[in-house]
Amino acid sequence: MRRFLIISGLLLSGCLAIDTTGRAVSGVVLDAASGKPISDVSVFRRIDDKSKFVARTDANGRFAVSAAHTAYITIPLGDAFYRCSLIFRAPGYEQRELDCDTGVGASRTNPLSTLTVKLHKKT
Repeated sequence: MRRFLIISGLLLSGCLAIDTTGRAVSGVVLDAASGKPISDVSVFRRIDDKSKFVARTDANGRFAVSAAHTAYITIPLGDAFYRCSLIFRAPGYEQRELDCDTGVGASRTNPLSTLTVKLHKKT
């Protein structure tokens, strides 16, 4: 009960915020040379230094990632900001990293439009 009261007080004072730090996104992963879909591509979301597996492409190369939410304490002078990216990894292909930051006011940010991610084979 005491923890609930403390968290409620922080939320009401504006010192604790739960906000979206990584946008929702869906799309398809293709071989850059042939244009064919790549299945079983692992998709990770990196927020600051922490990476987390969030999706795997299906037989048609399609994937979907929901928005990431983070609780943080803010100070009256500004909002917290997190660096966010999506990382695509598949055996035999070069890793691809795409920015998915939302920045300040993230809860009002729309999902990213459907992405087409092209991976290049390792040489």
